[in-house]
Amino acid sequence: MIKAQFNAKDSLVFEAYEDSINIFSDSLFNSPIEKTRKLASYSIIKLLKTALLKDNSYYYDFPNVKAISIVKTDDDAFRIFTWQLILDNNTYKYFGALQLRSKTLSLIPLIDNSAMLDNDKLPTMITGNDNWIGALYYDIKKVKEGKDVYYTVFGYDGNNALSTKKIIDVITFEEGDKIKFGAPIFHLPDGKTAARYIMEYKKGVSTSARFSAEYNKIVIDHLIPEQEGSEGLYYTYVPDGSYDGFEWKKGKWQYIDKLFDFKLEDGEFPTGH
Repeated sequence: MIKAQFNAKDSLVFEAYEDSINIFSDSLFNSPIEKTRKLASYSIIKLLKTALLKDNSYYYDFPNVKAISIVKTDDDAFRIFTWQLILDNNTYKYFGALQLRSKTLSLIPLIDNSAMLDNDKLPTMITGNDNWIGALYYDIKKVKEGKDVYYTVFGYDGNNALSTKKIIDVITFEEGDKIKFGAPIFHLPDGKTAARYIMEYKKGVSTSARFSAEYNKIVIDHLIPEQEGSEGLYYTYVPDGSYDGFEWKKGKWQYIDKLFDFKLEDGEFPTGH
């Protein structure tokens, strides 16, 4: 196994890259100058790419890296690195790379072009890695239907000054390690099918959107407008304390309205009942 070749000397090499990335992370997070933040992000790209193209890099976990979110599939097929850049107009740009676990080095860049895409069409679009709907990924769940494999990814998008988004997307693989984002597997309450599920809600509000191993379902906050008459103005939407969800059934994520018919205290996640 390649992993058996990973040793203390390898760790020292990757720790040095990790330290360098963290130096630029400080500028990425804290600089008041957008140009400086951009330069920091591009420096992180170069450092991360150089590190990941080295032998055995897949087996280094980057345990102390500050700027980058790293999620790995439960079948250990690949991992994804993502991070965000905040622009002066209070919008966000995302950067990422998908690293496959293989004997040959395999790294797929993720290019965030969501600012150029039609926002109304995002739920149904099938895109590639060069037209990625950027997000900061924090969880991933593999599901199957026959021979078809879908990796459901959960991401955060700071969006803009008024609203935030949680994006539940899907990654599938084609021949030659080509990847696609989005698949028509989300069955919605209106009977339509979507390629991904997007929650948009009021800035500063905390919401949940993740897979619950306890319930074997995706659990999401039920969102409602703060005031009557603001339906469809998603920057006014807030959780009402109840939860909806998705259950994997017959090759689809089937929407479940009011997964729980009880409300929880603020910040509390559902537990077994």
